This record gives sequence, C-alpha cells and structure tokens, in this order.
Amino acid sequence: MVTSPVVNTYPLSNYTFGTKEPKMEKDTSVADRLARMKVNYMKEGMRTSVEGILLGVHQQGGITSNQNADDSLVL
Repeated sequence: MVTSPVVNTYPLSNYTFGTKEPKMEKDTSVADRLARMKVNYMKEGMRTSVEGILLGVHQQGGITSNQNADDSLVL
C-alpha cells in the first residue's frame, strides 16, 4: 500500500518573523565556498541544526529558492 506524505500546516500566528542585517559573502567563488565547507566538515562533522527553513509552494507545486550573489542556489 502506498501512502501519501503528510505535511502539517499551522496558523501563521504560531510563528515569529523578523529581519536581519545582510551578511557579506565570505567567499569570492563557488570553488572557494566548497573548499571552506570541506575544511569545516573535516573539523566539525555533519551539521546537526539549521538557522531556518523557507518553503514556498506555488500552484504548480514547485519549491522556491534564493539565489546568492555567487549564483549558487539555496533552498
């Protein structure tokens, strides 16, 4: 039997929203970013938490993403 995934949604009043000051890019290229991330992974291991998740669903069912200044995409 195949089951459909369930996504629980809650009222926006359950969440807080705010803004942050923009952060400068640490790396000048994607290659520099990947090298830095590799060094961090070797020192610290796998990331176990995230700062936040932004999920936007369009009528077509797609997921939105943000594009960084270095043209990399962040979901």
